[in-house]
Amino acid sequence: MPCWDGDTTRLAILSDIHANLPALDVVLADIGRLACDRIYHAGDLIGIGPYPAEVVDLARDTGLRCVQGNHDQLLTTGIPLAPTPNMDDGELMHQHWTHSRLHLAHRDFIRAFPYLRRETIDGVDLTVVHFALTAAGNSFKRVSPGGSDEEILRSFDETPGTLVCFGHLHSRQFNRQFAGRHFLSAGGVGCSHDSTAAYAVLDLHGGAFEVELRKVKYERGALLKRYDELEVPARESIRKAFFGVTGTA
Repeated sequence: MPCWDGDTTRLAILSDIHANLPALDVVLADIGRLACDRIYHAGDLIGIGPYPAEVVDLARDTGLRCVQGNHDQLLTTGIPLAPTPNMDDGELMHQHWTHSRLHLAHRDFIRAFPYLRRETIDGVDLTVVHFALTAAGNSFKRVSPGGSDEEILRSFDETPGTLVCFGHLHSRQFNRQFAGRHFLSAGGVGCSHDSTAAYAVLDLHGGAFEVELRKVKYERGALLKRYDELEVPARESIRKAFFGVTGTA
């Protein structure tokens, strides 16, 4: 971490918690030790994980500054009545299950998230967004997650800010300059194949900033078993795709 003279603002930048309570717990404990001034979440608080209500409660109690992700957005736009080309039957059932676990206060909390947060902090023009927004600002561009770094970053041409923090791609990390701006994505908190939760710490001072990418280990045995205990729809495909395991191993 930098040793600047004078006041420094320290931010924690999280994304893609995806209803993973054990991962969020260890990240918040790590953030507490680092004495961060604010915590931002770049979208997808819910979906995939088996703890949607618990994660929403913790995010609200901790004061996370959240933006809409594509999973959060379904509380506003509504879940399709039938699978779409981008949502198979298993995901459709899973999304309905997730929403069934949320009370009205949880839903209102998520629906109030903006799509983008833009703030000037210590002279730094900061934007937090889940992913590249369309010109209308209320939906996300579709870009292949396997595309080149340049292809992905070019999609943000309609997203403002000189330091753009985003999520959505889970395992891919970005911490680089592109087209005169800096792009930061630390990877997801809630979905990894190696029992780690990734996030970033930003130190801002006098118009400059420094980034630390962090990963913290967490125990995921209870998480994986929770899918079976609650009979979460699509649990086998979720555990394989997002955690790299079959069953509760």
